Amino acid sequence: MLEITKYSILGWSDGGITGMIMAAKFPQEVTKLAIWGANSFILPTELQIYDKIKDIRTWSPKMKQPMIEVYGEDAFSKLWAAWVEGVKNLYHEKKGNICREMLKDIKCPTLILHGEKDPMVEESHVSHLLTNIDGS
Repeated sequence: MLEITKYSILGWSDGGITGMIMAAKFPQEVTKLAIWGANSFILPTELQIYDKIKDIRTWSPKMKQPMIEVYGEDAFSKLWAAWVEGVKNLYHEKKGNICREMLKDIKCPTLILHGEKDPMVEESHVSHLLTNIDGS
C-alpha cells in the first residue's frame, strides 16, 4: 500500500530473524540490515534457557511488568509459554534450524550487534552470522 520499493531493516531478536529472512528472500528490496540478539539456529543449551524462563512468575518484576502492561498478565503468560513451546517444536522438527541456509542469500550490508550479557542468545551465533553473511 505504501509502494516502498527499497528499504532497510532493523530487527531485534525474532525481528532480527525476520529481517534476515526478508533480506534473503528479497535481496533487491532490502538495502541494509541491522540485527541484534538474533540467531539462525537454536542450540540445545538455549532450549534449557527457554525452559527456565517459560513461567513468567519466575521473572523479576522489572522484566515482566512492561509486557504485562501491554498484554495483561494472563495473556502474556499464555503467549510467552506458547512462544517457548513453538521454539522447542521448531528445534525438534527442524533440528534447530530457523534460517541457517538462507544466510548465503543475504546480499545487503549487514550490521550484527550482540550484547555480551544476552541471557538468551549465545555468543557463538555472532561468529556464525559474520562468517555466513557476506558484507557483514
